[in-house]
Amino acid sequence: MVEITLPGGLIFKFGFAGGPLIVGLILGTLRRSGPIVWTLPYGSNVTLNQLGLTLLLAVIGIRSGNTLLQSLHDGAWLNIFLAGTILSILSSMLSLWVGYKLVKIPFSLLLGFSANQPAILEFATDITKNRVPAIGYSFMFPISLVLKILFAQVLYLLLV
Repeated sequence: MVEITLPGGLIFKFGFAGGPLIVGLILGTLRRSGPIVWTLPYGSNVTLNQLGLTLLLAVIGIRSGNTLLQSLHDGAWLNIFLAGTILSILSSMLSLWVGYKLVKIPFSLLLGFSANQPAILEFATDITKNRVPAIGYSFMFPISLVLKILFAQVLYLLLV
């Protein structure tokens, strides 16, 4: 693995998922190198997206099904659910309002920026009836992935 030393003595590694992500971004930008085409046809892309989304949601359902009954018996689930719902709605609405009214970003692109899960991206794509939200999602996903890793390292340094 390639290690990058950051200021403050932090060591940053891409790991097994980060390396393919960076290579995929580079090859997707190139689109073609010689006779090899690095982009998928639209139909194949949609099919793989749907298959991946279906598998993701199936695994989430299987893994969380066992603990659902246990969490319903606890008394604190309602407060956690309400707090999470309120925070999610307020932060999303504020981001969409600032992006649309103040920064003048097209709304369908903003929906992709704010879609943090493939299921939400699929919903945004269905609402707009085009693939523009996927552009915003594909722009924000790698950025948020790298920032999560960096923020985890910074929080670790602050706590230790």
